[in-house]
Amino acid sequence: MAWFGSSNTNFAFEMFSVSHFIIISILFLGSFLLYLKRDKLKAEKWVKAEVGIAISLIVMEGFYHVWMLTNDTWDASYAIPLELCSLS
Repeated sequence: MAWFGSSNTNFAFEMFSVSHFIIISILFLGSFLLYLKRDKLKAEKWVKAEVGIAISLIVMEGFYHVWMLTNDTWDASYAIPLELCSLS
């Protein structure tokens, strides 16, 4: 259960590691594919998929805040949605 705990000391982030470059490569590849397929994605049949993805992102954000509250890590200085906590 350590993976879902509130501490990340066992899973340190290493900048410019192999896993870091793999995720960045996936991000760029996905962005490039979206750019290439932009005309096909404008079709009416994709509207339901867009709405479904939007709803799932909102639900996941809600579960994330519930998880932070459960682990006593929720703090208004960094947990307010839509980056409102970093306006100062």
